[in-house]
Amino acid sequence: MKLLGSAFIIASLAFALLFTLSLFKEPRRFRNCIYIVLIINTLLCGFYCINEDIFDIKIYFVVIFSVIMPFLAFIASALFILAGVIAVKREGKTLANALGIIVGLGFMLLTVNYILLGIGTVGKLNILFALLALPFIFTFFGLFIYSQIYLFMPKSVKKCKYIIVCGSGLIGGIKVPPLLAARIDTGAKVWLKTNKKAVIILSGGQGSDEKLPEGLAMKNYLIERGIPESCLRLEDKSKNTYENIKFSKRIIDREAPNCDKVIFVTNNYHVFRTGLFAKELGLKAGGVGCHTALYYRPGAFIREYIAILQHYKSYFIVFGVIWLAISLWISFRFF
Repeated sequence: MKLLGSAFIIASLAFALLFTLSLFKEPRRFRNCIYIVLIINTLLCGFYCINEDIFDIKIYFVVIFSVIMPFLAFIASALFILAGVIAVKREGKTLANALGIIVGLGFMLLTVNYILLGIGTVGKLNILFALLALPFIFTFFGLFIYSQIYLFMPKSVKKCKYIIVCGSGLIGGIKVPPLLAARIDTGAKVWLKTNKKAVIILSGGQGSDEKLPEGLAMKNYLIERGIPESCLRLEDKSKNTYENIKFSKRIIDREAPNCDKVIFVTNNYHVFRTGLFAKELGLKAGGVGCHTALYYRPGAFIREYIAILQHYKSYFIVFGVIWLAISLWISFRFF
């Protein structure tokens, strides 16, 4: 077992090396999140195998799956519900704002069900349930950890020639809300750091419940604050983040083909996913995030995670089928 533990430690170091190389070559890759998950898991496996004389496998699983996981699930559920309640009170009664409450209640119900399935023992269904949940738990936290790393990586803002400000919904279909205002203000601060030489692209189309395109509302917001119209470009066709980048890139390609000095601005929780889209669309751009209220982040990050799962659904479906087979084998073979 100690030899196996050493192999896991070596694997962890290998994943750490791959992560470092990938980070410097291209930080806008989802696989960087997976490397973090693999590093953590191989380290834990190595630690267990090296110290296997301290642990009994049954006791180990009882402690992890019947004590630690339910406790952490209850804590996480309570925090999600609390953040969702605050978001609804302060931001309005929308599905997006209530997502934290929905996910929190869902986790709490699943946790209660999980405990009832295996209370006092580690049953097959209990283990199967836990194993199936692990990939989602690990990838969620891997994404969260790496998105923070990417957010704080240095960006060449002073040398950028174009600044893309990604849109969001308008209040009453016409007014710029605080969340969007924070993005626009951050874009203006980046513009000032370029000695007012960069061009700001205001990107956002018109939703079915909006009276004007988001990009136009954003442009008017900056003009009212003294930004020259000659420094602004309007992109008013996009309906989502992917199109924000796609259609803004067309403006850049038209004015400055192959420009690689681009910064996009969005909320801090949203920077990494936007970076993934920029890479996919062939736009060499770094991201700058604006402040987001703490209570708003849990629901927002859940949406980010779901959006990434959906965007890479073919990969996750293949992995899911393989992991289901492995989980069934482990739970019914060993328990």
